[in-house]
Amino acid sequence: MNPTPSVRPFLPHEWRIYRDLRLRALEDSPDAFSRMLVEEKECPDSEWLSRLTSGADKRWNLPLGAEVEDKAVGLAWGRIEPSNPEVAHLY
Repeated sequence: MNPTPSVRPFLPHEWRIYRDLRLRALEDSPDAFSRMLVEEKECPDSEWLSRLTSGADKRWNLPLGAEVEDKAVGLAWGRIEPSNPEVAHLY
């Protein structure tokens, strides 16, 4: 029987997990992202922390991580347009 995945928001202190998942995802599916792997690899640690800190404002951003048996296996990002709250994007 396969374990059931769970999805939950990333917390700012989990920036390393987020970074590692994103870099792996960029290696696997580069066309699914707006930035290139080489660009993301050059980001300093402070940038990764800043992304999740800004994502902590759940009104407009929601960085999500998927886990199976406490192992991070996927990520997504939900964003609502502040100027038009009826518009949402899923990345």
